[in-house]
Amino acid sequence: MILLMKALKVILILMCLLLLLSGCWDRFEIEDRANILGIAIDLVEDLEKEEFEGLLNPKATHLEEFPSDKDMIRVTTQIALPGGIPLGPIANGQLNSEDTVWVVEVLGKTIADAMHNLQQKLSQKLYLGHLQLVIMSEEIARKGLGEINDYLHRNHEVRRTAWLLVNGEDAGATLKAAPPVSQIPSLFLSQTLDNAVRLGKLPKQYIGHFWIASSRKGREGFLPYIKVVEGENILLEGVAYFKGDRMVGRTLPIEIGIFMAMRGENPSGYSFAIPLPEQYNETGIVRVEKRKSNITVVNSGGKLKAQLDVNIFGVLEEKTDTDRQMNASDIRKLEEEFSKEGKLVMTKLLEKLQEDGSDIIGVGEVVRGHHSKYWDNCIKTKENWQQMFSEMDIDVSLSTRIERAGKRAI
Repeated sequence: MILLMKALKVILILMCLLLLLSGCWDRFEIEDRANILGIAIDLVEDLEKEEFEGLLNPKATHLEEFPSDKDMIRVTTQIALPGGIPLGPIANGQLNSEDTVWVVEVLGKTIADAMHNLQQKLSQKLYLGHLQLVIMSEEIARKGLGEINDYLHRNHEVRRTAWLLVNGEDAGATLKAAPPVSQIPSLFLSQTLDNAVRLGKLPKQYIGHFWIASSRKGREGFLPYIKVVEGENILLEGVAYFKGDRMVGRTLPIEIGIFMAMRGENPSGYSFAIPLPEQYNETGIVRVEKRKSNITVVNSGGKLKAQLDVNIFGVLEEKTDTDRQMNASDIRKLEEEFSKEGKLVMTKLLEKLQEDGSDIIGVGEVVRGHHSKYWDNCIKTKENWQQMFSEMDIDVSLSTRIERAGKRAI
């Protein structure tokens, strides 16, 4: 027993010495890091390529080693200035985005090549631990995200809660946008998307969720689709949906709420204007509060058929004619009209998804879970499911229940 106690003391002493001698041997001061808050990726136009290639030093880049037909990309980064980001509230007009962040553009054949070229421009070490968002142009998204996903996935500094976005035009312009209510554009856009999820305006789809969905055999990924308006406002224009790692289409802004209903996403932050029968000449504003969705798949003689049932619970928030009181019959007619119009939008969106072969709803995962033997014997791969999803019959039903009119329960 005494020998054991002495041995433990020796071990403790050695551990203490090890901690004292090692210290913070790999420490890196925050002032010596280039904290990248946002990355935007665009294809380079021919004229722009000639202009920038003249500025690049061929001895310091790898342009000659890449295939000649490899497209060049422009990577725009937003870097936080050391000591520039305020820790408290700032009066209007006292601090601009130029005082807090530095926007740097570089070229490269791949994102890894561009980031190496960026490092040559900076004395600080690049750090992606505070990366808030990665934005790519629609051209990049339609060509495929294989290289981009691979680079970000392998980098251990990139958080899975960062946003991956698609810009319909110039992705770099998003990082150059300067909203008057924020001094840090990347943080402002990231917080805007987080609040959109919290308010039910957008399904939660961080970069980690997108990677998980894209890796599944029976589901495809989707990303927010944005646009810069007047150089300072960011508009959510829909959802970009993918087939594998390639963008194949996008929804309309009004279809985001319907898409979330098909997935049973809550909370809901969308309202719809529903016209009452013609004799009343008035319209009701219905705010959706809760959604439920259920997907069932039936195997009939080797042919799959899916049924998508969606239930919506809402509130009659407003109507144009305040003089006439609505009765129970009017509420039922409003529910019927809501279900009719909603089913029409839902059917059109589903047809568009099937035409593009993009199962962002997750019908394939239901098949894998409930008909696993059929999947293993007949479908097997994601490519086969994409083809089958395009051809299978999917019936849609939408049921609406208005539970309150204003503050009055129905």
